Amino acid sequence: MKIPETVRFIIVQTHAFQFNVTLSYNDILNPHSFINGTNLGLVQLIDENQTDAKFYIRNENTRPNVSVLITVQGYGEEAPVPGGCNMEFSVEIAPYLITTFTESVILVDSQPASAPVPRKKPAPPCESQPVKHDMYHMFLPERDFSSETYFDALLKMMTVQDIQLNGKKVLEPLEGSQMRRIYSAYPGTGSVYSVIAKSGKSAVAYVPSLTYACSTVYWTDTCDVLMFYDVVAVNKVQLKNGILERIFSTIFTTNDVHMYYKVCSMCQPLLDGVTKNMF
Repeated sequence: MKIPETVRFIIVQTHAFQFNVTLSYNDILNPHSFINGTNLGLVQLIDENQTDAKFYIRNENTRPNVSVLITVQGYGEEAPVPGGCNMEFSVEIAPYLITTFTESVILVDSQPASAPVPRKKPAPPCESQPVKHDMYHMFLPERDFSSETYFDALLKMMTVQDIQLNGKKVLEPLEGSQMRRIYSAYPGTGSVYSVIAKSGKSAVAYVPSLTYACSTVYWTDTCDVLMFYDVVAVNKVQLKNGILERIFSTIFTTNDVHMYYKVCSMCQPLLDGVTKNMF
């Protein structure tokens, strides 16, 4: 199975419920080649005649099973690269957001996108980039901490079309970094954040980030929960301790796998073979 020739880069995302996981380019965690958290994503540039790509997911929690949503999206040469002009985050290309919170505010940071990177041409300089960034957010139902709602909310902010349909556009700040937004915190009410980068007529979606502005492990102590319940997502990946190796020709895991994915139409041929092998 071959990656479509029209795909210039892919974004692989992993979204874990409650517990952090690690997403990396390699099976060994080398510096600047992996990220850890709940809402993760890495970019892989696709060279001419490249037939596959590999990513690795680790669950190093003491909890043996963690529910994870995995998505793959592909973009052509005309699309800007999210986080392609990264200067602060830990990997070279950073399509994800870093979300932190206090008792009163939520801070969402992202890194600038680069202009499109055509094959066989040098990457354009980041100093003069004609890329526009728009920030969006969406609220979850109040005090709904179920995994089903968690994953559904992320899927509603996954693609450019989804974000524009379901999210609320946020005004640019009058001062400070254009890549940071500050929101009021409502502990116990989830909110999803994402960014759309535009270059010419093309646009790309960053990896969405979700927070409840409180600890997802200590709900009753930090979220002012009236009643906690959990609905197990019907479609999910259960990660055992160790490594789940994600390859575009097959999937290896130590547990039953039910892939829950959403991809752009360009990438559908890339995943068709995967789902056939799985089911």
